[in-house]
Amino acid sequence: MRFRLLSAAAAATSALLLISGCSVVDETNPIAKKEVPKPTVEVTADAPGKKLALKVTDGTFENVQLIDDDAEGSLVDLGEFKDPSDDASEEPTDGATDAAEDSDESSEDASESATPSADSSADASTDPSADASSAPSASTGEETSDDQQTAWESSYRLAGDSTYTWTASALDADGKEHTLTGTVDTDKLERTEISARTLIGDNQKVGVGAPIIVNFGSTVPEEFRATVESRLGLTFKDSDGNDRDIEGSWAWLPDVDGISRIHYRPREYWPEHTDVDLRMNLKDVPMGKRQKGEKDVELKFTVDRNQVVEGNTKTHRMVVKRNGETKWDFPASFGRAGSRTETHNGTHIVMSKHEYYVMRSQQWDYETPTRHAVRIHNNGEFIHGAPWSVGSQGSANVSHGCVNLAPGSAQKYFNSALYGDPVEIKGSSVSLSPASGDAADWTYEWDDWTALSAIPADQREAAEEAMKDNAASASPSADATASSTESTSAPSESATEDSTD
Repeated sequence: MRFRLLSAAAAATSALLLISGCSVVDETNPIAKKEVPKPTVEVTADAPGKKLALKVTDGTFENVQLIDDDAEGSLVDLGEFKDPSDDASEEPTDGATDAAEDSDESSEDASESATPSADSSADASTDPSADASSAPSASTGEETSDDQQTAWESSYRLAGDSTYTWTASALDADGKEHTLTGTVDTDKLERTEISARTLIGDNQKVGVGAPIIVNFGSTVPEEFRATVESRLGLTFKDSDGNDRDIEGSWAWLPDVDGISRIHYRPREYWPEHTDVDLRMNLKDVPMGKRQKGEKDVELKFTVDRNQVVEGNTKTHRMVVKRNGETKWDFPASFGRAGSRTETHNGTHIVMSKHEYYVMRSQQWDYETPTRHAVRIHNNGEFIHGAPWSVGSQGSANVSHGCVNLAPGSAQKYFNSALYGDPVEIKGSSVSLSPASGDAADWTYEWDDWTALSAIPADQREAAEEAMKDNAASASPSADATASSTESTSAPSESATEDSTD
């Protein structure tokens, strides 16, 4: 009996020790470790016409994407990480000359603020001075310390009356990745509407050198140009409907008479038989302190056959090549010697055609009716019929700068020409330059041309790569993976969070 009592006491003591041992917290035991808070994202600025600002709590941003759900083809906005210690009140304004307008707009900003989320409010004082910031950008992959990756700002200004979706990848204290998403609805932007017009018409057939020219109804200040440019989406397909990868760039050319203009051209001539679809998502897009886009515009056109003119002022010949093969070889007369009358070297393009056209010059005091006139530059150069110079065509240059052809030759070329056909002239002592007129796109070296874009090349490249990745993840093959991710509620309005290891 004593043995049994001692055994029972021993058992009780062992159990007590076991319980006591279990109650000690082992900090190295992951099961017993305190749960790490999940990152949450707050929208801190979301007024239309301004930039979106996000802040993460209990984590650091890895990357952020912002997409306008209503603007198909627009660039995804990868934004940039900001120093959370920056005082929004110290942000530069849109320019010293706009100081008075800034004070006038303070009341407008209150009415233009986006629909507030459950835990965020619009910060009307945040008004960055430029769309392309010099701060380290998430899109360029520049290194940024973790303590500077708790705040993020979009690269482009928010359009009015739009729904934006942001997606953020953030790391918690243990380095675990979390994906959070949310939406922001913006109010209509109360500003004066300005138009955007294209030189190419819908469903038009053009030549392989045709630039896409967009003229705006007013001046677009530089600090708004990246936002506008980001809303211009292009897709290219061959005649079978397959996607074509074409290297090209937008360029903001100098304003003319208070009108801003942006041109697009490929690095080399367009591939023949290319279908181009341009989406200009400009409705309610800020284009100035007092301006916004009038409407969205879609333009579809086709790059037709490859036809290039090669004119040589020394041999007095104008050769028309179709797909690299000579179609016609015409005797011609170019501008006579002298810097003011010589036909310019360089790549011109067909700009317009006129079956009847009167050539006028106050400088040279003439007024001459012509037929089958094809304008190749706005400096006054044409290719046209000139029966009066047939005797010199093929042997001498006698014109004031135009390319003279015999009437029959001029008619043949006139009937074959399309807007954007390249006309390459060589042999002269004077050349076209970017200052020669409003259709000098092919006079720029490629690096000089791309430098005229308001969006840095690396920023655009990163955004386009992200768009490709998004499209691939949205394909049916990716659905199974996407549906398996965990989704939980996040604090901000319409926000969800997926957690991955």
